[in-house]
Amino acid sequence: MRYEGDANYASDPYGTPPQRGGRRGLLGLGLAVVGIVAFAGAIVVVYGGKGQSTPNGGPPLLMADSAPTKARPEQPGGMEVPHQDKLVYERLNDRGSKSQIERLLPPPEEPLPRPVVAPQVPPSPTLPE
Repeated sequence: MRYEGDANYASDPYGTPPQRGGRRGLLGLGLAVVGIVAFAGAIVVVYGGKGQSTPNGGPPLLMADSAPTKARPEQPGGMEVPHQDKLVYERLNDRGSKSQIERLLPPPEEPLPRPVVAPQVPPSPTLPE
């Protein structure tokens, strides 16, 4: 059963003819080819067309540094840190005897005592005599 004549079942209900190929397709294809060629050219320019290698054509030889990684200090006593005797973060009250602890929050609430619940016993069923 074919429904090509009925407008409700047509493949394109709005009546626009399908556009195939044309200038838009060729323009997109041309831009894609130009982009790929430009990207390949950028890679050749950046890497110079050749990789790093030794004169005999093998891979480069990596050598470890001959200097020691750690050395003993000239003065083994350590670094002298200035101003260690200053009490920068400690605030003194007017008398200079004790520092007060700052209370930012109220004390925690006291918990209520647990309620005592008496178990409810259901009434015993009456037995027929």
